Amino acid sequence: MSTQWLRYVIAVLISIAVTTVIPCEASKGPSYDKYKIVWGDTLSSIGKKFHCSVSSLREINSYDSDRIFAGKTMNVPHKESNKIHKPVKKTVVRESSSAVFEKKEESYREYHPKPIETISAPVTNDKAAVTMEQKPDVSTSGVTPEQARSDSRDVVDWYVGAVDYHSAKNGKANHGSSKWTTLRVRPIQVEAPEGMSIQVGGFGGLSDGSGVANKDYRYSSREGKIGLSAKIYAEHKDFDVDFGWSHLNSEGSWKGKNVKNQTDDSLTASIYGSFYERRDRGEKLFPETDIGLDVRLPFHTKVRQGTKTDNTSVEVSLTQWLYDFGDDSLMFTPGVKLGAGYQGSSGDSFFAKLGAAGKLSSHTKTLGGLSYSYKFQGSGQWLMGIFIHPTGILDALQAAQIREATDADLHPQQQAEATETNNNQGPIKDPDQEKFIYGNFGA
Repeated sequence: MSTQWLRYVIAVLISIAVTTVIPCEASKGPSYDKYKIVWGDTLSSIGKKFHCSVSSLREINSYDSDRIFAGKTMNVPHKESNKIHKPVKKTVVRESSSAVFEKKEESYREYHPKPIETISAPVTNDKAAVTMEQKPDVSTSGVTPEQARSDSRDVVDWYVGAVDYHSAKNGKANHGSSKWTTLRVRPIQVEAPEGMSIQVGGFGGLSDGSGVANKDYRYSSREGKIGLSAKIYAEHKDFDVDFGWSHLNSEGSWKGKNVKNQTDDSLTASIYGSFYERRDRGEKLFPETDIGLDVRLPFHTKVRQGTKTDNTSVEVSLTQWLYDFGDDSLMFTPGVKLGAGYQGSSGDSFFAKLGAAGKLSSHTKTLGGLSYSYKFQGSGQWLMGIFIHPTGILDALQAAQIREATDADLHPQQQAEATETNNNQGPIKDPDQEKFIYGNFGA
């Protein structure tokens, strides 16, 4: 009896052995091609094109952030590693396991392997009757089609803000506020030196302000701007440049009586540069420096009532951002703000500013900010400003939806077939070898 059971055990072990496969040979080490970045590219779109995750692209290029620049070259997976191979089927014949033991009907039940179905099982034994479908040589997943663009390619740029100010000595008798909005649309890409990207278009802006001076003098102003705008991207920095025309209308009244009505047509210019090399290197301390210049030069003034006021203004500003609190998903950065300039409408034409600022950002997009500063001019003024960046908020929300694709995203048909087979036949799944073996041993 013991001899019969020994033969039975040997037969079962042999049956299992001839139907077992081992993992495929490990893929070779990565090889990379060079890819030249063009305007509009993002790590997300490049990852989708080359079936590679954003994190993998950053790793093979030693990037500290998701910022990329048109004209630069970067490493991408070798094209052969991303080629989708057609299924290759291999079929070989194995001997029946029943041949290894004698058939004895009187002492034990006969065990004969029934036909075995296999799906997507690697072929590793030339005596195993299995069918193999080769997988593409892709080690990392791509990105989903719905991934939104990231990085700093802003075609539409919209800001909304407000400023409130009051005199340092007699705030109740001398105070005012203004609201403003600026919209830039820059859809045209122009030729630029390697490592740079330039977008051009136009801008428009509106502002409305009012206030009280010396308790009884009330004033108001409305200004509209329109002109050309450019966005210049370079390595670790970018610039906003606006040149245009403005129409300013100023009115004033003394104890309810209109005493002032003036309009100015002016040439305007503004240049703002942001320098963030330290942030791109992953540094949190002193991550960014911003420099700005604003100019208004009236070329035509019409006074309908009152005396002429010189509305020429020039201001330079410097903001040093101190520390990035948080991570890329949500970051708050405080800073110190300095300013100086000339304002012809004031008795003391020259002024200086000193204050604090803070801004909120997400996925490299500015969401909004605020500032509080002191203006050294006349008896002094306290100014508080706030702004919101709606297009930055929308871009950040899109960037937050980025995720790496699963196998089901990349191979939906194969996943559907595997799921259907699983429901109908109950596969035994080996996740390490990615195979499904269907079999049944019975009398």
